[in-house]
Amino acid sequence: MPISNSLTPSTFFFPLETNTGYFDSPSNYLSLPHRIKQASLLYENLVFESGLYTANISETGCQSEWQPLEDLTNDQLLQIRNSFNPTGGSTYFAIKSPDDEEWIPLMAGPVVRRFYSEFHTTLHGIGFYDVEASNFSICLIW
Repeated sequence: MPISNSLTPSTFFFPLETNTGYFDSPSNYLSLPHRIKQASLLYENLVFESGLYTANISETGCQSEWQPLEDLTNDQLLQIRNSFNPTGGSTYFAIKSPDDEEWIPLMAGPVVRRFYSEFHTTLHGIGFYDVEASNFSICLIW
């Protein structure tokens, strides 16, 4: 049986929802820019989930949302990152009734916990979009 010398390129995936913990408490983990740089040395392909993921947890429920990158500006991403507060404030999530103009609240109340994650600001900040490297590739998926 012949032995193949071809190796499958290694890939590391950075998902949004499961990375909220890294954005929430960076002091407990290797910082995100360091994790990305480390992964670029260990893997040929880096895959990032695109967009912005946010979640609000109140005493009456949880609401999460994903926004595609096309709907966001760099100023919006920087504003979220610079003004983010994981607790405090209130949340209100409602749907409009199909048969009348009334809004039906699904969740409302004080925010117990708030999370967000997005990779674009970090990738711009460490210059990954400007790197011309042949030893690894970056892919954004959604």
